[in-house]
Amino acid sequence: MDSDVQDLALAQGIKDSLEEAGFDTVDSILKEAPLDISTKLGIEPYVAQIIMEAAKRATDESSQKDIE
Repeated sequence: MDSDVQDLALAQGIKDSLEEAGFDTVDSILKEAPLDISTKLGIEPYVAQIIMEAAKRATDESSQKDIE
């Protein structure tokens, strides 16, 4: 099951913006390059990198739960 964007450790406004731009799952974020996310959301590239890092952390945490 794909993790929901609302589960990410990000500010609520960023999560809402991600969903409005069509990013409904963590996987949908990970499939994009940070520059593409930055362009689609109209944000600075460093913020897109923070979003990517949060998505990767969520995926890693999800994988750890599956192992346990």
